[in-house]
Amino acid sequence: MITTRAGAPRTSSSSSWSSSSGAVAVVTGGGSGIGAALARALGDRGVRPVVADVDLGAARAVAAQTGGRAERVDVADPAQVEQLARSAPDARWLFLNAGVLGEHLGAPWEVPAEDWRRVLDINLGGVVNGLRAFVPRLLATGEPAHVVITASLAGAAVFGGGGAYGPSKHAVLAVARHAAMALEGTPVRVHAVCPDLVRTGMSPEGMAPEEVAAHALALVDGGGFAWVPPVWRDAVRTGAAALAGGEAPRPPEPTRPAAALLLNGTVGAGKSTTAEQLGHLLDQRGAAHARVDLDELRRAWPAPAHDPFQQELALANLRDVAANLRRAGAQRLVLAGVLEDRASRERCERALESPLVVVRLRADVATVRERLQARHADDDGLRWHLDRCAELHGVLEAAGVDDHVVDVDGMGPAEVAAAVLRVAGWDAQAVTQKRT
Repeated sequence: MITTRAGAPRTSSSSSWSSSSGAVAVVTGGGSGIGAALARALGDRGVRPVVADVDLGAARAVAAQTGGRAERVDVADPAQVEQLARSAPDARWLFLNAGVLGEHLGAPWEVPAEDWRRVLDINLGGVVNGLRAFVPRLLATGEPAHVVITASLAGAAVFGGGGAYGPSKHAVLAVARHAAMALEGTPVRVHAVCPDLVRTGMSPEGMAPEEVAAHALALVDGGGFAWVPPVWRDAVRTGAAALAGGEAPRPPEPTRPAAALLLNGTVGAGKSTTAEQLGHLLDQRGAAHARVDLDELRRAWPAPAHDPFQQELALANLRDVAANLRRAGAQRLVLAGVLEDRASRERCERALESPLVVVRLRADVATVRERLQARHADDDGLRWHLDRCAELHGVLEAAGVDDHVVDVDGMGPAEVAAAVLRVAGWDAQAVTQKRT
């Protein structure tokens, strides 16, 4: 039997948006584009946005849509941002989003002095003024708070041209990193979202502002520091490595993340065997792929005191291994492991830099016990595995972390692999690269 939960909602892991009645968030540049999308998304979560924008009419229109209020604010003016902070003493979420592209997009020496000044005053000065006005107040409350800064892919990688915009966003990202380090150990968290092209007044092409807003709120939910579009993450790494190696900068190139499938289940459910069979099926289809056993990524002794189950080690290794496999040409990643809750799934997806399809192999507990007794007949760990099997079965049944569940009783390994391939949607997908 195959059970599908493809539409199961994701639960957030940290921020408790709806737990505070009358919660308030400040959004600069909230009258249009990403800022307006942020205000609408906040309103949908029951948070009242303070929509701050130099265009008061636009701010009022967005505030009317979202149940918030509007403020006319020029973020380049420290006094006006200070007044904004005074007017929102109950704010616990701050979105420093205001920015401009600039009128001149040539080489640095081709940009007039007044354009440099305007772009830096708004893009960089708006962030610095926001931090100076709000962070001391947020710290004084002693309550959890979040500062989300709209940076840009242009601040994480170097593109030719761009005028003052790219350098301003590099500075914004540096300020965000400095602020995050300075606030380590406090209740105030800093996040930076780094989109590429967005369909706003700056560009007629790119992702929708609502998508950027969703990634910004996901950073708050999951506790991550930064979001960079997956197709550009290898380019950001390559640029950093080139700089460290003393190489001249080159134009960055996007890459396509590998699709990823994770086989979930108790010990003894057949995850490793099924992963091997999936590899054979993908071989037959000519799909460039790789298999990763998550348990192998955590095998080290002794375990550090701060990571007794070596989860952090496994995720750090997965991040690097997945990047290496993508660079080697893998289009499909098949993982075998255990995900006990949605927070673990989200962390795994962040390490992979790709959404997961999670398929749980469900076997009768008695059947799994027979397998374990045969597998560990001469192993001192048999009792632990038997106890863990029953415990984990109950945990996974209640967790709701899986997209699909395949009941494997009475099925051979090849049948299970074929069923997994089918429910994951990989069976009918076109193969774009042949193995040699």
